[in-house]
Amino acid sequence: MIMKKSLIGFFALGLLVFSNVFAQDPITQPQGNYGLTSVLDGAPPMPGLYYMGYASYYSGNLRDHNGDKVTILPGKDLTVNSALLVNQAVWITNTEVFGGNLFFDFLLPTVHLGLPDYDSAPVDLLGKNSILADISVGFGVQWFDKKLFGLKYFHRPELIFLLPTGGYDKAMPVNAGSGFFSIQPTYAQTLFFNEKTSLSLRHHVTFNSEVEKGAGDAVADVKAGTYYHVNYALETLVGKKRFKPGESGETRLAVQGYWGTQFNDDQVNGIDVANSGEKVFAIGPSVHLLTKKGLVWEFKTAIETGVENRTQGVRSTIRLIKVFPPKKK
Repeated sequence: MIMKKSLIGFFALGLLVFSNVFAQDPITQPQGNYGLTSVLDGAPPMPGLYYMGYASYYSGNLRDHNGDKVTILPGKDLTVNSALLVNQAVWITNTEVFGGNLFFDFLLPTVHLGLPDYDSAPVDLLGKNSILADISVGFGVQWFDKKLFGLKYFHRPELIFLLPTGGYDKAMPVNAGSGFFSIQPTYAQTLFFNEKTSLSLRHHVTFNSEVEKGAGDAVADVKAGTYYHVNYALETLVGKKRFKPGESGETRLAVQGYWGTQFNDDQVNGIDVANSGEKVFAIGPSVHLLTKKGLVWEFKTAIETGVENRTQGVRSTIRLIKVFPPKKK
């Protein structure tokens, strides 16, 4: 009975404290795109090779299933800080599939995690804080300039594979990598209401495999529940300038963010952990700049609220997009 209580206690801590690299989730959800893409997400302008770079900083306090702050030591909130750099390459080919364009996606994240309130505490929570995080690869089909309800519509399904390449120590609740494989179908959409205003959404559903967690005799198989989240942006052109290559750029302002909920509880050795599902809602402003040279710069901040079983904080991101069009024959 004592060992059972110790095991349950360890995994209660592990499930609550575990933090991944991309989403900074405090339980065992894998990395995910939480608001990193939003404005015009479903509407790339053309086939070609796209480079996307992200610099993102996040800081948040862990919350329990009631949304209250979690403390491991008296008077010390569990704050997780994350500095994230991501390099992404997307190749939208000219190969036609179901009337759209086949594409391939590769994402290389690097990260530095910090627990500022526990740097000198007599409890060790941070495991392998490797630079490399969990790589993801994917493929899908992009449809350009279709119609929905008579309105201009771009959309893109993708199947993403999340690979456990980041550092992971099963004895520690906070690591740079998740330690397990995940499959994540996504669906991006952009609907233009008129020439200025549009709505963009990207839906994600994450299915996770098991991973070992614990130390010594207190080791068990942990599995994160199936999770859904959506990025959103309501964007509009501002000012009189419109993009003309080599002559002028254009500016969009947006209200953007993300919402997520977990469909079922996490599991330890096949047994559901009650009240372990995540929830989050985030909202904030974005400025999307398209320069006359065709570079895209996006600056955004998302403030989280209504959080359960993960950190609640603020995420600020800078995004760069460069398109390399296919060579004309």
